[in-house]
Amino acid sequence: MAAEGMLSEECISGFFPIGLRTKSGMLWFPTQEGIVVADPHHPTKEIPPPSVVLEDTLVDGVPNAADSLRLAPGQHRLEFRYTGLNFDAPERVRFQYRLVGLDSVWVEAGSSRSAPFPYVPYGEYRFEVIAGNGDGRWNTAGASVSVIVQPYLWQTWWFRVPASLGLLAVIALTARVVEKRKLHRRLEQLEQERALAHERERIARDLHDDLGSSLARISLLSGLLKADRDNPHQIESHAVKISQSADQTVRALEEIVWAVRPGSDSLQSLVEYIAHFANELFDGGGIHCRLDLPADLPPRPLPPDIRHNIFLAVKEALTNALKHAAAREVLVRAEASGDALEIVVQDDGKGFDTNCRSRGNGLGNMRRRVQAMGGAVAIESRPGQGTSVRLRLHFAPVPAHGKAAA
Repeated sequence: MAAEGMLSEECISGFFPIGLRTKSGMLWFPTQEGIVVADPHHPTKEIPPPSVVLEDTLVDGVPNAADSLRLAPGQHRLEFRYTGLNFDAPERVRFQYRLVGLDSVWVEAGSSRSAPFPYVPYGEYRFEVIAGNGDGRWNTAGASVSVIVQPYLWQTWWFRVPASLGLLAVIALTARVVEKRKLHRRLEQLEQERALAHERERIARDLHDDLGSSLARISLLSGLLKADRDNPHQIESHAVKISQSADQTVRALEEIVWAVRPGSDSLQSLVEYIAHFANELFDGGGIHCRLDLPADLPPRPLPPDIRHNIFLAVKEALTNALKHAAAREVLVRAEASGDALEIVVQDDGKGFDTNCRSRGNGLGNMRRRVQAMGGAVAIESRPGQGTSVRLRLHFAPVPAHGKAAA
């Protein structure tokens, strides 16, 4: 080998054999460049492993000769260039390298004298390279350089800890909001169930009180009609009473059907039913009923109990006008704004003194019903100047799911 002193790696033969051995044991070889003599008894010199030198470090293709690298946050392409110092057989030098913190084992580089790293995440590293000769001896001291890739702000622990705590707080707050909404929906469901149960109780009570009493009266009058069949005057009186009781029963049944009919839980339905009831109540009684009602009302839903109490209060005012006012004309007017409803029942009858205590329970019941809904009743009347009953209720804001209460 040329690295071991051979003048040429090609031997020749001709007048001389390809190799000779002398008496002393020396080996002679003819080559193109001359005679090579080898002493096989001479001990082989132990060749030390080559020294390693880091020639250059490239960051994104730009050379950097610093002993340690401190790089800005972001993606960087690193390349380390090195060499091994061996004057006996430099072509036989082999290299191994590793980037401590990224590589867990040594990387065999062979005779390559560069180590590329297309991407190095943030952190602290140390590049190490060692070299060995052809005899398998390695210079473990090698060469090294430290590398620090700085993190972005959001990659630092002092950012991540508060961010993690903030995220946990957001998750906890979100869970609290979700649970609160579930609880709110559950309370609404329970309130609806309670309102439904209350409405069922009211319907059962109305069926028992109104229809039951009317039917019992009809049954009693029918029995009297049979008993007084020989008295024409009594028969006529009983028939009139039976007819009146039947009319009352029909109206009571209509009210119950309207209260439970789907689609009746709106302000528009309430005003339309009040108009229907007023027309039927004053039909054929000699009293003219004039209606001043808006054609289009706000699309505001009304719970069954609120709707029923409003109707009963207006019904009481209309019934009082029919029975006690001795009026020629009754006016029913309704006005609705965004958050209030006002219904006025006005007659031109004989009126009364509002300072005098009423003997009946009608006005008191009317006031209690309206006040229970958070409203107010104003009654204006003077003897000989008619009566005006004004019912005013304020509505709560309509929630996002579309239900409202008075």
